[in-house]
Amino acid sequence: MTTNATENQNIQSRTYVEPKVFLSRNGEYLTMLLPGNLVIRKHVNYFKRLLNVAYEPKTKPQTMSEVSA
Repeated sequence: MTTNATENQNIQSRTYVEPKVFLSRNGEYLTMLLPGNLVIRKHVNYFKRLLNVAYEPKTKPQTMSEVSA
């Protein structure tokens, strides 16, 4: 009977939480919310590179000083 009790405790203590993935409003960043309050935010090119998908390198926005020069 003690083995049944420990098995039931093990089954009840197992939890599976699905991660949540969000795309930013501008469509450039993925944010993943993982169990344990872990948040990962990466540019979509990071994942495209991992998956061997063609991507365009991220460019920095031009500042006013660069435009006027």
